[in-house]
Amino acid sequence: MNTASLNQIKKDLKDLDTDSLVEICIKLAKYKVESKEYVSYLLYDAEDPKSYIENCKQWIATELQELNRSNTYYIKKGLRKIQRKIIKWAKFLQHKEWEVQLWLFFCQQIQKNGIPYFSQPILGTIMKQLIKKIDTLIATLHEDLQYDYTQERNELV
Repeated sequence: MNTASLNQIKKDLKDLDTDSLVEICIKLAKYKVESKEYVSYLLYDAEDPKSYIENCKQWIATELQELNRSNTYYIKKGLRKIQRKIIKWAKFLQHKEWEVQLWLFFCQQIQKNGIPYFSQPILGTIMKQLIKKIDTLIATLHEDLQYDYTQERNELV
């Protein structure tokens, strides 16, 4: 069975009535949790991405404060959980500048909360990967934004 192309799907969706479209959207939202979250983002948060980013930042700060610090394993596990969420949010936002803001905030909060990434090699590797990701994203931005975000990024080290 062949999957229809995106153009064909687009044409067929235009031909459907409103009730059929709603039914298809609900089926998509039920299919996968990430699809449901994306539909929720598009319906409720897409108009005001700045408040969405602020909510994301609040969630990151809260998660880092509540992080189990009894063992390096738990710290790493908690950081990876937050990273997965940020990757998902970046897919929703589809804007590199906002993605850079989220990653920079995450790294700043790691430093602020005293996560021992210098003394623990595993956590140091995570931080190096984050900084490398931030550098890659900054390189795709406009020159003025590159300068601003590079200044913030340099404060991390």
